[in-house]
Amino acid sequence: MTTFRRIGYLILILGAPLVVAAAPRTYRELVEYLIKIMNYTIGTLIVLGLVTYFYGVAHNIIRSKEGDSGQQRSFILMGVVVIFVMVSVWGILRLLRTTFF
Repeated sequence: MTTFRRIGYLILILGAPLVVAAAPRTYRELVEYLIKIMNYTIGTLIVLGLVTYFYGVAHNIIRSKEGDSGQQRSFILMGVVVIFVMVSVWGILRLLRTTFF
């Protein structure tokens, strides 16, 4: 038996009570748990999107000597649109949460 498999079994054995204790008992708890997971996921995606966007902008500024400014503008515009959509989804989830709960 490999070491990784032993560590995996140990994590499963020690982590099982945490999963059982975290199980939602009502529909409201389930929805709040799912919304919490979605909030963390969307927050992480926003950070990754911002990092990717700024990397792309920096990369395009460095290579601006090549003269392909049309592609650079479209890349920057699409980055702004994607970040706007991610933040909008986050706001819609917050609105739904406050409306229903």
